[in-house]
Amino acid sequence: MTPEIYRSYFLAAMLITPLLSLLIDNSGVTTEKIIAIFLVFSNMLLASLYHQERQKIEVTVMAFPANRHSNYHAHLYFDETTMDHAIELRGMIYTQLGLYVGNLNTKLVGPHPKWSFEIAFTSEEFDMFLPWIDSHRNGLSVLLHPVTGDDLMDHTKYASWLGQPLTLKLSIFTAE
Repeated sequence: MTPEIYRSYFLAAMLITPLLSLLIDNSGVTTEKIIAIFLVFSNMLLASLYHQERQKIEVTVMAFPANRHSNYHAHLYFDETTMDHAIELRGMIYTQLGLYVGNLNTKLVGPHPKWSFEIAFTSEEFDMFLPWIDSHRNGLSVLLHPVTGDDLMDHTKYASWLGQPLTLKLSIFTAE
């Protein structure tokens, strides 16, 4: 359990203890019954706090797109001010994760409205890569999309973003 849960539990125990003492002093309820009430209350509180923590975890996990395809691309966007970080990330992705990284594009390429580089990964690497890139991108936008053979659908309906979504130049796909 997290320190927050322990603090909440301790605070609740501190609040209920004087109330239980009043019950003992003024109602003639036995100490054993008071302890039983306290234990039931404590377990209910712990279960509630645990459920709240599980919901937080599930929301975090659900923020990533579902892994429904065999192959994926990620496009990491940068500019002059973030280029050093992009270069560092590109190197880490290749050396630490062993994933394919494309050229460092310091001009506009394809539908991409900013400088970018591509990362290719498979469904087997999906669950490892998404949390990693999300925690290392430091505010940079990342386009995630499957590679299905339908470029327009891949970059629209099937696409997901980490960070601020950018407007892609989709007209290049309809001109084909």
